[in-house]
Amino acid sequence: MGNLYLLSNSKLISSATIVGRANSILKPMWYIMIFSSFDILALVIQAVGGAGAATAEQNGTSTTTSTHIMEAGIVIQGVGNLFFSAAAILLWQRTRINSRRLGISTPFPKTFKFKLFVLAIVVSDIAIIVRAIYRVIELAQGWRGHLITTEPFFYGFDTAPMILCMAVWVIGHPGITLGKYAKPHGNKAESTDGTETPVELKV
Repeated sequence: MGNLYLLSNSKLISSATIVGRANSILKPMWYIMIFSSFDILALVIQAVGGAGAATAEQNGTSTTTSTHIMEAGIVIQGVGNLFFSAAAILLWQRTRINSRRLGISTPFPKTFKFKLFVLAIVVSDIAIIVRAIYRVIELAQGWRGHLITTEPFFYGFDTAPMILCMAVWVIGHPGITLGKYAKPHGNKAESTDGTETPVELKV
C-alpha cells in the first residue's frame, strides 16, 4: 500500500511539472512528503490497533479500544486520499483558468496515453476511498459483525478495489503514459499560434 501511494503521489508531481509551478498550490516534492506522511501515520496506527486487538482476543479481554484505534488509522488514510484528490482537482482547475485567461490551450498532453493516465488517477482514488469507507463500517460492527463474517462483502469491497487500484497502474504508469512529459521541461505552454507562452500566473 505504501508503494502504491508513493506512485499515486508521483502523478501529482508529474502533473505539477507539466503545467508549471504557478498552477500548483504546493512545490512538487511536498506532495510526496505530505501525503505519504498521511499514509505512514495511518499504517502505524492501524498496526498498533491490530496488534492490540489480537492481544486482547488472545487474553479474552475487550477488543473495542484497539478496534477504534484501527478505525482511526483507516479514517486518516481516507482523509489523506480525499485531500490528495482535492489537490489534483485544484491543480487541473487552476491550470484551466490560467490557460483560458491567456487565451492558450492547457499544457496537458493531448494524447490517448495521457487520458489513460488521468483515468488511472480517477479509478485508483475512487477504489481507495470506497475501500476505506467499507473498512470503517466493517470494523464499526465489530469482529463478529455481518460484514466481516460475510466473504462476498470482503471480496467485493476490500479485495476487489485494491486489485483494481493496482491493476490500472499497469497501463496508467507515468513512465508509460507520460513519457517525455514526466521529465521537467520548464513552465511554458504552447499557444494557439504555435509559440511558447509562460503559464506562471498568480491566482
